[in-house]
Amino acid sequence: MDNDKRSNSNTHKANDTNRNENGVDAGGTSSGQGRHQSSSHNHLNNTQYLVDTDEEDYADYTFRSDSPLELLDKKDFHNQNSDRIPLIPTDFTSIHEAIQNFTAVFQSRYGAQHPPFFDGPLQKAITEAFDNPNIEERRPLVLYLHHDDSVAAHIFPQNVLCSVEISNLLKCQFLVWAWDVTQEQNRKTLFDWMNLANLGNLVEILKVSSMNGKYPLLIILCKDRSSFQQNTFIYGQEERSLALDKAKQQELHEQKTKEREAEEKNLRLQAKKQSRLNELAMILPPEPEESDPKAISIRFRCPNGEMKMRRFSRDESVEMLIIYAESIGFERTHFRLWNSDRPKKEVSSMNTSKTFEELRWPKRENITIEEM
Repeated sequence: MDNDKRSNSNTHKANDTNRNENGVDAGGTSSGQGRHQSSSHNHLNNTQYLVDTDEEDYADYTFRSDSPLELLDKKDFHNQNSDRIPLIPTDFTSIHEAIQNFTAVFQSRYGAQHPPFFDGPLQKAITEAFDNPNIEERRPLVLYLHHDDSVAAHIFPQNVLCSVEISNLLKCQFLVWAWDVTQEQNRKTLFDWMNLANLGNLVEILKVSSMNGKYPLLIILCKDRSSFQQNTFIYGQEERSLALDKAKQQELHEQKTKEREAEEKNLRLQAKKQSRLNELAMILPPEPEESDPKAISIRFRCPNGEMKMRRFSRDESVEMLIIYAESIGFERTHFRLWNSDRPKKEVSSMNTSKTFEELRWPKRENITIEEM
């Protein structure tokens, strides 16, 4: 009887020790919000998972690194998962804290070879990806949705998301925002954010019961003018090569879209510029004949070395000279016009409302066009 009591007492002490080390109580609840990240680094850094093996003898077992020689039956695997520190706890106090916790725990489990996760709310990630003031920085948005109870919860992050090819591709060509939907409360919170961000159609897809078995998910979002398009879903059960092909296809699609948009924008700018040049040309009075006694000849030296000749009447204002320069593509906001005086004078510094005659303009003059 005494031996049984001592044995039971030792068992209770061992269980208490395990709970303290893991930072969770018997119900799987975190022992303190402040210890989420530190616990993830201290406890999970040494955790490894048997993703795939050719040894039939180990087909129904997985290793746990805190007891290297101990084999756990697969029926205990979900119990082990329930005691793990969550990627995102339900009692997070800010999005920044939640994402930091996700990153810390994710790296503890699967290593640092993963694309960077955007540290901010979903709406801010959408703005950063699609409405960045620097157009060159705009890129597709990838949502990584994790679920600890899914079949591929550990295989997909290790073999796909953390592979060198996919990680580098996502890092260079996409913006990645991550969230954990293991807890129902976090899942509902995500759906609320998606609805606020005009992603209600995506919420309806994710609510379909058949989607529950396909986590983790990589969802690639693009924006065509004002509407979102979820062009690509990469499911947790997919092989790395297939996931890589999908990501590359989406990258190529996005590249072609950007090229098309850039070409359309360039055509619009060219049309606008040509329309402006036509307007300026119509403002200019007809060029006087060379035999006209009031005609003066001005030679323009362009920045590329090209020479252009134009005659003006002495009765015209010097402003016509500047308008002519603009009509051949040299806007006054980007170029300066210098005469041949010693020292030279900038034409815009003169009273350009006066006529060539009033400013005693020479019969022949050289104007140098210089880019600002």
